[in-house]
Amino acid sequence: MQKWLLFLWLGVGLKATAQSYRIDRIGTDRGLSQGSIYAMLKDSRGFMWFGTQDGLNRYDGHSFKVYYSEPLRAGALHGGFVNSIIESPNGDLWIGTDYGLNWYRRQKDNFSFIEASPAVLSPCTPFASNEQYVWYWSEKEGIVQFDYLRQTKKVVFSSLTNRIGLLTPTNATHFGRDAKLWVCLPEGIMSYDTLTKQSAYYFSKHPQNRLGKSKRFYCVLHARNGLIYMGHSEGITVLDALRQSFHEISHFNNTPLVEIYDLKEGSNGTLWVATGGQGVLRYDAHQKWTQLVHQNNDANSLSNNTITSIYVADNGIVWANPDPLGVNAIIEQGHKFNKVRYVAEATQSLNDPNVRSLLSYDKNLLWVGTEQGGINVWEKSTKQMIDYWLPDAQNIYALPSQSINQFLRDSEGQIWIATYHGLAHYLGNGRFESFFPQQKQALGNNIIRSIAEWKDQKLLVGTEYGLYEFDKKKRVFTEVEGWQKQNVLWLNTYQKDSIWLNVFNEGCVKGSLQNGRWITYERITHSGNVLSRCQDSTRKCDWLATSNGLMQYQNGKIKAMYTLKDGLPNSYVYAVLMDKQNNLWLSTNRGLASFNPEMRQFRNYTLADGLQGYEFNNKSYLVDEEGYFYFGGTSGFNYFKPEEVRISTFQPQVQFTNFWINEQLSPLNQYIGEMDTVQLSFEQNTFSFQFTALDFFSNGQNLYQYRLKNLENNWITTSNTFVRYVKVPAGEYVLEVKAANSDGFWSDDVRQLYLVIRPPFWQTWWFRIVVLLGIVIVGIGAYQWRIQSLKRRQRERLNLIIQTQEAERKQLATELHDDLGMRLSTLQMYVSELENTYSGRGHALKPMVEEAIGGIRQQLQDLNPKMLFERGFREAVEDLVNKINVTDTLKFELFWLDFPDRLPQAFEINLFRVIQELVNNTLKHAHASRIELQLLAREQQLIIVYEDDGRGFVPKPFSSGFGLENIRNRIQLLKGNIEFDSRPQHGMCVTIALPHPKYSKL
Repeated sequence: MQKWLLFLWLGVGLKATAQSYRIDRIGTDRGLSQGSIYAMLKDSRGFMWFGTQDGLNRYDGHSFKVYYSEPLRAGALHGGFVNSIIESPNGDLWIGTDYGLNWYRRQKDNFSFIEASPAVLSPCTPFASNEQYVWYWSEKEGIVQFDYLRQTKKVVFSSLTNRIGLLTPTNATHFGRDAKLWVCLPEGIMSYDTLTKQSAYYFSKHPQNRLGKSKRFYCVLHARNGLIYMGHSEGITVLDALRQSFHEISHFNNTPLVEIYDLKEGSNGTLWVATGGQGVLRYDAHQKWTQLVHQNNDANSLSNNTITSIYVADNGIVWANPDPLGVNAIIEQGHKFNKVRYVAEATQSLNDPNVRSLLSYDKNLLWVGTEQGGINVWEKSTKQMIDYWLPDAQNIYALPSQSINQFLRDSEGQIWIATYHGLAHYLGNGRFESFFPQQKQALGNNIIRSIAEWKDQKLLVGTEYGLYEFDKKKRVFTEVEGWQKQNVLWLNTYQKDSIWLNVFNEGCVKGSLQNGRWITYERITHSGNVLSRCQDSTRKCDWLATSNGLMQYQNGKIKAMYTLKDGLPNSYVYAVLMDKQNNLWLSTNRGLASFNPEMRQFRNYTLADGLQGYEFNNKSYLVDEEGYFYFGGTSGFNYFKPEEVRISTFQPQVQFTNFWINEQLSPLNQYIGEMDTVQLSFEQNTFSFQFTALDFFSNGQNLYQYRLKNLENNWITTSNTFVRYVKVPAGEYVLEVKAANSDGFWSDDVRQLYLVIRPPFWQTWWFRIVVLLGIVIVGIGAYQWRIQSLKRRQRERLNLIIQTQEAERKQLATELHDDLGMRLSTLQMYVSELENTYSGRGHALKPMVEEAIGGIRQQLQDLNPKMLFERGFREAVEDLVNKINVTDTLKFELFWLDFPDRLPQAFEINLFRVIQELVNNTLKHAHASRIELQLLAREQQLIIVYEDDGRGFVPKPFSSGFGLENIRNRIQLLKGNIEFDSRPQHGMCVTIALPHPKYSKL
């Protein structure tokens, strides 16, 4: 009975698996730390997490990151046996292990261990969490509420403890949809109202048990319909707590349920059931059961039938643990192609995996020619094999060989079969007649590789020893001259009076037959093999499947050749077919491919799309009456309608997983996957990133595009998940990455990471401003120094000029005094004598002489003021004032206000000369009646104000008068300033400001 049930399970499982589901097997060979999985979770970031007996695993669809137990290392996981994983709203995870409760802090990518009270190792199972609390079941503490914000604990039930083991109901304690805490007890189940503190017991031995006999439950599911499903060793108990009723589900498809280890609900209300020996069961809303089981030699089946845990992700993928063989991903409608594979244990399946040829016998029957299993007759409606035709030495109407090379239906509807031992003709009802080019016993000479229909009721038959004509009426073979002892691999006669022929590895020729002799028209290829030909009336060309690629042949020339470098999955192309959209479908040595000739674009398909295998066969292809395409290979055959092959529009998200700076793992104190902005110094401008597409549908077949905006504008396409940038200049950048699924559909979701590379201080704006200010200051300083230098030189020249003038004046005064003065004195004596002798004339001459002598003496005084040199500046000025006042021509007022009496000699001379020059100008030109001179000291300045009430003048920026110029030069020499304020008929006011010699170095 058990054996019969096993075959029933296998039959049901085969039907469900082959047509409806794709199953990916993921085990330790793919990086999983250990094969027994007791906890699964798809987190808010898109990662899958698996808890095993040896560590916590994070899976992205490509690879695993494993967190092993390292209790002595800070930030590491404590405990290797992971039995439960839940997520808080902030994205942190709570991990239950054999050590206790672990808090995974996502921002840091590390763990905190929450010790039990008292501090002992206490295996625990977290089962609920919100923004503040996490609830867990501890082996030593009971049921605990932990406030992770305040780091405080509250024991809810200290009396409820449970020893956590391999089949502990780790998923059996939950807050139900009624907000009550449902606890799976060693026997039965308890409902606890956290507000009223009231308990209710079901299926237990408790005195207050409300319903049912005591049972031990493995799992509890609170379904969206309000019912509670509880798995046990004999099936599923369904509790309606509201109505206080229950019922049992004990069978599926008339088969008893046993060992229900886990229960999960799908998005559409479907119930997924993990069993201990019956694989995975699916129970839909229409109470229809589907079973998925393990099948030998079929990778698209469960790894085994003992499923201890199951998880339904929000993307529809069902994850099951075939303990201890890792995890299986069950993807509904996950295949683009239907397939029929050889399964050793299965009935009504292929009896040989290697499919060599295909023939649509009618709308419902497909003939499958195999390598070692003869002809398998497959019924399309039931998708099962209904008959097998094999050679039988005792039956003259049996097939001549179990190896089928090609089927041919001729224009009359007759079916001919090329076999490894002769030509067979189908007579009906499973009977055949056989024909042999050579004697029947000559096995090697009767290997028929290819057949084609020819004119005059004849067939062309290609063998390993030449080409033959077969007369269908006379039933005789005639050898064709020109191809004796040649291995004729392929024949094609689609065009009237034209034969395409390929000798194994020697190329293809086009020709015809005339009186039994071969005539060559043209040579298509010179080497390799042409294996299939497709006529394209739209493009007026032929498409040839060759061992060197896909060839486009037009007007006797090779127009194009497409190979691996053009996008083909493999350059060995077995067959080519054209669909209704004029796209080509190709079978190759590395899967199937579709080709758009207009776009010159290939789309390649892999095992994840439902292929029977990667390797296909020549002559194993056809299009049936309903438009289904068939391609046979070494593990079975695929069939599909091209228009129903949909491109996946799933958009994978990208996450950053690692970051290196200067070839060292990032020292940043935050996990790169949780960062939006990275700040780097100018010395950290060589960096690398690793990223991944969170895609569990594409089986790792993702492409990526990335760019570093502000450094590069164009997207870079790659299949690599690692990118490196070297010596990036300082600035602000955005690293953008997006992914495409296995169908090449690009996601609109672009992962962005902002990078700021701080410049060295000498490239910062503030440093540039400082430098600029420094340059300006230095420039101004240099300019001022230059001006001061020019002024100093000018003063030196002026000083030299003035000193020279003073020296010349002194010398002139001396010479005049010694020479002219003596002569004038002698003249005065003579005049005096004349006055005595000639009293009239002498008396008139004497005043004139005295006046001249007085004028000369005044000039001598001006040239060499002895009063200044001998008695100082003040007395010299007062003497000058007194002399002018004596004349009574004008009034000269002097105001001496704290002005120094004595000054340095050079200062006194220049200042005195200025005053002299001002007075002379007034006397000569102003016609003034009053002069006022004020000399005063203010702080560190000497101020001289000179005013007259003369007729004034109009000051000019550059006066041409020698006197005024002389005044300016002397004031400049003294480092002072002079201002003239004068208007015609309004007098003149001159203000002179000089630095005090006491405080200034002249």
